[in-house]
Amino acid sequence: MSESLVGATTIEAAKFVVGQNPQIANVFYRKYVYVPAQLGKDEMIPVSRENFLRGLDPKILIFAEETQANIALDSRVNLLDGAKGHLLMMDLTLSKGLAGLQTTEERLRSCIIPHFGGGFLMETGQSYHFLGNQITNQEGWINFLGRCLVTSEVTKDKGFIEVADTRYIGFSLLRGSNGLRLTTRGTKSFIPRVVAIL
Repeated sequence: MSESLVGATTIEAAKFVVGQNPQIANVFYRKYVYVPAQLGKDEMIPVSRENFLRGLDPKILIFAEETQANIALDSRVNLLDGAKGHLLMMDLTLSKGLAGLQTTEERLRSCIIPHFGGGFLMETGQSYHFLGNQITNQEGWINFLGRCLVTSEVTKDKGFIEVADTRYIGFSLLRGSNGLRLTTRGTKSFIPRVVAIL
């Protein structure tokens, strides 16, 4: 993977991943309003692979009066052969900074990359996101979520380090998909950018 993608936004990294997986027929944008501790009533918007790669701006899907709405790239994809798949996405919890970045990279390299390949680590307002290079089927997606849960570890002094966001995984299972935010509106104003390629 090109080191030139360090500094790329979520949508730029996602275009790289979709571009590397020609079996994808379409992706989905998901319009949502973030409400803590609630699964919202999201609107799914299919976007063809071609339109996504050409740069369909997700902001055009939000009306001016929807001041709290954002658009996420959903993990669900439709494949050319009619099958369903998932992009590999995860919200991570360790605080930004050298120690958090090193631990996050180490745990992803140990628990995720041997099974699902590499991807992009992006910094968010508080922590990090992961976007994998490959796509998987439903069974693989469940396996991915399970392996993300075991990135957390118990330390020698019986402390607990949560790496993958367990609440994010819980809501993802309830929804049937993950998502990574693409727009910056309302309380979500930080633009995530790639800080490492794994």
